[in-house]
Amino acid sequence: MASVKTARQAVLDGLCSVFGKGAYSGIVLDHMVKETNFDRRDIGFITRIFYGVLERSVTLDYCISQYAGKPIKKLDLQVVNILRMGLYQLKFMDTVPDSAAVNESVKLISYAKKASAKGFVNALLRRFIRENKQFPMPDVKKDALYALSVETSCPKWILSLWKKQYGLAFARETALAMLNPPKMVLRVNPLVNSTPELRQTLEQAGFSVETVDGLPDALAVIDTVQSIETLPAYQKGGFYVQDISSQWSVRSLGAKPGERILDLCAAPGGKSIGAAMDMHNQGEICSFDLYEHKIALIKQNASRLGLNCIHPAIGDAAVYNEALGEFDRVLCDVPCSGLGVMRRKPEIRLKDEADVKALPEVQYRILCNAARYVKSGGTLIYSTCTINKQENTNICERFLKEHPDFILQPNLSGLTGSSEVCGITLLPQITQSDGFYLARLQKK
Repeated sequence: MASVKTARQAVLDGLCSVFGKGAYSGIVLDHMVKETNFDRRDIGFITRIFYGVLERSVTLDYCISQYAGKPIKKLDLQVVNILRMGLYQLKFMDTVPDSAAVNESVKLISYAKKASAKGFVNALLRRFIRENKQFPMPDVKKDALYALSVETSCPKWILSLWKKQYGLAFARETALAMLNPPKMVLRVNPLVNSTPELRQTLEQAGFSVETVDGLPDALAVIDTVQSIETLPAYQKGGFYVQDISSQWSVRSLGAKPGERILDLCAAPGGKSIGAAMDMHNQGEICSFDLYEHKIALIKQNASRLGLNCIHPAIGDAAVYNEALGEFDRVLCDVPCSGLGVMRRKPEIRLKDEADVKALPEVQYRILCNAARYVKSGGTLIYSTCTINKQENTNICERFLKEHPDFILQPNLSGLTGSSEVCGITLLPQITQSDGFYLARLQKK
């Protein structure tokens, strides 16, 4: 039975799941949509507030703590989330009248059964309006990095990491770029249609699209008039939604018809799909992941696109399987901190620095295992969706030092970003892509 929650009640419950239980934003939002009878307009409203609050949480929390005169941790979680939602609507959503933002926030207090907090919430939000909706900011002279953290809503530890590795200007530019909404980019399926044909189809359906420099099989959707998944072209497998960074990773792999490809950490299968398209569905792609539900997702995507050369199966990327044999090309897109995809997964901003420190050793073990599958003269791609040298170029440098049978290949022409000692880091402020690292390695 469909839920009778209001849109704001659904958002409140979703935020409490993320902030209180550490749930993943994408899963929470998907649950909100599937378990309710909200229409398209409601879903858009829910998505905007839900992701907006997560994205701006550092700034919103500083504002609340200053107005409340006490740390966020001393306030009730539901009350804090109601205030976050109210402040976000007042500051960032012109379509919501001030009176509605305040009144609906007070109503949420009743829904949360926190009646004693009604006056507090009402007073704080109205004070914000009286003060021209200006967020208070820390003193830059006392702590410039903390002030930048509040300004960009990026955790201080992440800014400190980027400052140490790339400099303060880079840290600021990257943090601000992470506040820009990501483009929807499509990978054209050449088995079904050409890039010009798909572009014409999309434009006839009312979409505004443009080509992507260096990626002839990519189209960026600039303006959407409906859900992309409702189009006949989607149902017929004409394209796959895939960010610029992932498409560059696939292009760097250089898969050719008839080859054997191994994708060690494949879910949800985008890179396997891109490689299969490059191979014209001729050859073999072994796509592994640890979890059955993720393997099912790869199968589902491959089936829609008509790609039967992809063979998904459960497998541990860190454990060698001699029975698999050797491969022409191996893709090693390892689990990482995800600092490059905060635009898509804003709950990454809630991560603790300690969660990241153990990752490099895990990543290195997976890369070393991946190398064992590469045939002589074959290609190995190491990639992550993070901006952190400890997980990226440091791993690659160590690998090359300890594996003299591999050499570093140059980056592809047309690929722009921050060139590293090993590989390249794609940046949202340069390529309008996710933050992404990739290195091309070749076995001698």
